[in-house]
Formats: sequence, structure tokens, C-alpha cells
Amino acid sequence: MRESNSHEDLAKVPGSHYINPPKTQYIYWLRLLVWNYLVINKCMNTCLLCNKTFFSALGLAGHKRMHGQSNGTIAQTLCSCVITKKTMPVQYLIKYQRALKSCKQCAKLFKPVAGRLYFCGQSCSASYNNKKRGPRSEETKQKIRNSLSKTEQIIRSKKVKTEFVGLHSKLFICSCRHCKTKFVSRIKKQYCLDHRNLYSTSNKFGYKFTFNVYHYPDLFDLILLNSVGWFSPGGHAGKWNINGLSRDHKVSVTEAIANNYDPYYITHPLNCELMPHSQNNSKKTNSSITYSELKKLVAAYDLTK
Repeated sequence: MRESNSHEDLAKVPGSHYINPPKTQYIYWLRLLVWNYLVINKCMNTCLLCNKTFFSALGLAGHKRMHGQSNGTIAQTLCSCVITKKTMPVQYLIKYQRALKSCKQCAKLFKPVAGRLYFCGQSCSASYNNKKRGPRSEETKQKIRNSLSKTEQIIRSKKVKTEFVGLHSKLFICSCRHCKTKFVSRIKKQYCLDHRNLYSTSNKFGYKFTFNVYHYPDLFDLILLNSVGWFSPGGHAGKWNINGLSRDHKVSVTEAIANNYDPYYITHPLNCELMPHSQNNSKKTNSSITYSELKKLVAAYDLTK
């Protein structure tokens, strides 16, 4: 049998080194030849510290920026400022230390920033300016006394800060929205002490709707609700629908608390109405129907169930 030593015949043998290489190998050898040519002809940008070469001057500039005046090792690339203990490239360390300024009050070195050019802190600035200002005159002290609040005088101690209310504290004459009685308070209040608990959040919770509107398709327009959606002001959920609908009490909760209405009728689905939240907000605490009308509607509805 004839032996063949030609490249064409060896390329057909599996596992042979003379198989035709793919295109990626041609590209790799071409790039290697170009690289060797540029290095031999000194067309590359070379770092004088570590002899590392770069294709462009921009790459060499970025390398030098982190290199600094060191011998090219990582241990000497970054150093710490002996004053501020800030770690940075050696190249910028001397420039950083030269930019530090001395505080006029304590002579401490600091890095000046906008709004703090001559003092290391607010305490040194106040001490320096107060020392330069000198003692206050009696006329200046009297002006400071007159500028203080006349309704409340606050006595402050170095150890404990205690607030003492003077004899002439400001008082408000308030009127209870429930019983219409007048009372005196240091802050503005809407309800007196006897009826304040009626309008608390815990008491209003008993008049809150607890049913699902989707269980009553005969009482609510679910098609409009699905198209418009519920009102949502955003918040943690991330939803935003200011044109949505909200549930409104036909007989308001405020009227129910004031007249001690039965919570069964106030929380009934017939007392609920779906409307745009803007209209619900403008309605405030007004009622759209009377309590007697609501009781009749609920009685007639319960007979059908």
C-alpha cells in the first residue's frame, strides 16, 4: 500500500496535526504577529516603571494613574496619609497633603471643602468668632432677653434639660363637636375629655366595612370597578390610581357615633356606595340618606335573602 506524506492526505486522517485550522486560529496568529511587530519596532506605549506595554496612550495613562511613584509592586501602589489616614495612590498622596489647611483655632490639619475653608469644624468656628467678638454689652443682652418667647420660658441646665411652663401660658377655648360644650386646653382639640374616646381609631373600627363587594354583584357595578380600579395613592405598593373608586358610607360614621346608631346598619352593604375618591373626599362627613331610610332598605333586603 502506498504511503502518503502530503499535507492533503494527512489532513483527512482523524487526530492528525495537519488538520486545516479554523478561522479563529488564523485571527489569533495574525494578532500575535501584529503585536510582535509593534513591540520590536517600539510602536507601543511602555510603562517605564514595570515595562508593561499598551496599544494606546490612553491605556498607559490609566495605568500610570494607579501606579504612582513606586517600583510597580502592589505593596507600594497605595499608601495612607499620616494625617487623615486616607488611603490613595502614591501619585496623588503628596498633592493631597499639600492641599490640607491648618485650623485657625486648634491648628489641626483638615481637608477644606465648600462651607468649611478655615476651620476643621463648627465648634472651632464658633470659639474663634466668639473670642474675636468680645463680651456683649448690657444693651445687647437686653435685646436677646426681649426676643425670647413671652408665653413659655425654658430653663436649660448643662446637665439636665427641663422645660418649665410659666404662669402666662397660651390657652385655647375649644368647642366639642359632639356635645357643643366649651372647654379650655393648651392645644387645639376637637372633642372634650368625655367624648374623645368615641372618635378614636379603635372606636371607628367598629363601623368599618368588612364584606367583599364582589360577593354582591346585584348591589355594585363590578364592570365599572374592573375598568377603573380601586383608588391608590401610591406608597409602598408602588401603584398609582388617583381616578379609582373608593367605598363611601351613605350614613356617615360621624353621624352614627354622634347619635349612637346600630353598627349593623352602618356596616351593611346597602349603606355602601362606590364612587370616585375625589367625590368621596369632597363629601366629608355628610350623609346621602337618613338613618330611617337605611333601616327600611335593610329590612326589605333581608326579607329577600
